[in-house]
Amino acid sequence: MKLLRLAAWVLFVCNSANAYAAPAIAGKLGKISDSLTAAYGVSAGAKEKPSAAVFTFNTSKELEKMRIGFAVSEMLSHQLAKSGKFQLLERTELNRVLGELKLSLSGVTEQEDAISAGKLARADMLVMGSVEKMGKSYHVNARLVNAETGEVVATAYESLPISAFEEEAKDYVVMVPKTQTIGIYFLGSYRVMAKVPSTTNTYPPGWVTYITTNPERSKVMLPGFGIRYAPFEHFLIDVAYMNSAASKRTGNRESDNAFCAGPYTSNFSMFRAVAGPKGRLFDGFSYSLGVGATVVSISRSGQASYTTPTALAGFEFRPQQRLGLAVSVGYDFVTKTAMGNQWGAGDAYFKITRLPHFYLEPSLALYF
Repeated sequence: MKLLRLAAWVLFVCNSANAYAAPAIAGKLGKISDSLTAAYGVSAGAKEKPSAAVFTFNTSKELEKMRIGFAVSEMLSHQLAKSGKFQLLERTELNRVLGELKLSLSGVTEQEDAISAGKLARADMLVMGSVEKMGKSYHVNARLVNAETGEVVATAYESLPISAFEEEAKDYVVMVPKTQTIGIYFLGSYRVMAKVPSTTNTYPPGWVTYITTNPERSKVMLPGFGIRYAPFEHFLIDVAYMNSAASKRTGNRESDNAFCAGPYTSNFSMFRAVAGPKGRLFDGFSYSLGVGATVVSISRSGQASYTTPTALAGFEFRPQQRLGLAVSVGYDFVTKTAMGNQWGAGDAYFKITRLPHFYLEPSLALYF
């Protein structure tokens, strides 16, 4: 529950901040649009509604992978369309023309190439530019070019806060790559201990006559952390470590000697590694299936160490590209009972506790 409350708080803060920042981004791109259209009206007002082609803005290799240049051009296109000063060419038409010239939309880096494409598409004006990442802002430089003469008719510049822009442009940008994705997550592994029968050992009268252990079906939430790595688009490697941190009560001991009676506790630690396919269910939701192994160690009142084959099925919701909320169901094929002995009871061992086969695991992940 604490994990879910934390996730809800993070979402609330992020969404509240972005709600205020979004209008500022549209306003800044609107200023670029106003600058370009106003300058054109002064220099070439003879034509009422000229056609214009908006090209993907040039960026660095890193920003190109994130499609930042494409996002800026698309959002600027909306502002230019709202101005009503230009008749914008459809993106599909521009792609067709670039295909004939054997150029990609993101590959038009030279003005000469853009002019050739503009003429073939019968555009009167070209909107081009670049985006650079500097500090915590994207710096956008735009220019309006006459497709016939190659003359730069107007230029405009604006600085866009990175976090606000990426939230507003989330439908266009790719914040997390589909391959080589890394996610760091925090989990809570919820388990209800398996049923273990009580054990009684009797001794000659004297210091102690009998000791009886009564294992309880305790409910424990084991905190932990892990790493998800997707070397391929539809394949996931998941490694996690869990530890009870503090001792958990797992049963009660009865005896005719008060020193030997009372509750007993257990510590749990686990290291798990699974791998398998992953895929998309629908917008914002995905699944993953993994098989592997878990190394288990139980200590304190009882001892057990073993390795078990493990299967893990997970469902994840991505409210944002970098944030994931997941619920997984795991199954350990092998479980072993932790055995313990009472100090002074010689070689007599008692059944203390045993982990269940099934468990439930919510998690909160950050991707990059």
